Amino acid sequence: MSSLLFAYNEAGNLSNHVNFLKSYLERYPENLQAWKALAKTQENAGQLTHAITTWQYIGSHFVRQVEAVTHQAELMWKNGQTEKAFSLLLLNLDNATAIETQFRIILSELS
Repeated sequence: MSSLLFAYNEAGNLSNHVNFLKSYLERYPENLQAWKALAKTQENAGQLTHAITTWQYIGSHFVRQVEAVTHQAELMWKNGQTEKAFSLLLLNLDNATAIETQFRIILSELS
């Protein structure tokens, strides 16, 4: 893991980090933490649409739907798509438990 972090840090700018993580995930597609890192790096690079797509993959592939929907809604909100974010949360309201506070916080902020 330390060699992975070293290589990631040596990649340079955010665009290079995104490419590095994509390349890594081609070899190790079951690494959930690497997928999350890719989504966050895409977000930091301003690639919000790509980050949303990455979270969609995480939600379906790793059965982490509520977590993924929460992040997607946050990104849509940042991208000025508040109605779309609110609709996405409402569609998944039945799947969210009471302990998933971030989901509920974003939902209340958008309503």
